[in-house]
Amino acid sequence: MEGHPAASGAPRPPEITPLDHYVLAIAREYMRYGFTPLRDLGCVDPDWPTVDLRNAIEAGLVQGPRLIVAAHILSASAGHGDLRGFYGERWPLPVSVIADDIGGIRTLVRREHVFGSDWIKTITPAAISAPVTIRHA
Repeated sequence: MEGHPAASGAPRPPEITPLDHYVLAIAREYMRYGFTPLRDLGCVDPDWPTVDLRNAIEAGLVQGPRLIVAAHILSASAGHGDLRGFYGERWPLPVSVIADDIGGIRTLVRREHVFGSDWIKTITPAAISAPVTIRHA
């Protein structure tokens, strides 16, 4: 299983766009390499394109690998996935969705489940996003 493919668009039958064909081609290329299931680690599209692609493949509308989808990345404010302001105007799509309390997290997890995510991708505050402080003894 390939665990980190980067495809963020998918066929939404009956309107399949050129980008959708490109992403489907990437998924099929993984199949040619021998990867039959792919785990999606979250999409930057605010809609549900990877869920749509998985459903289209499962319905036999298009041929592709089995997809195990986390439709979006869930992050806390200042977490590794909180890239608000990082891309500025160049990137209008959200990289992740943000929740900072139990109720907000519960709401986002339920939304992901209801709309078809197979699993939940979370990114929490960690050393990778914290300023580095070096202390000398």
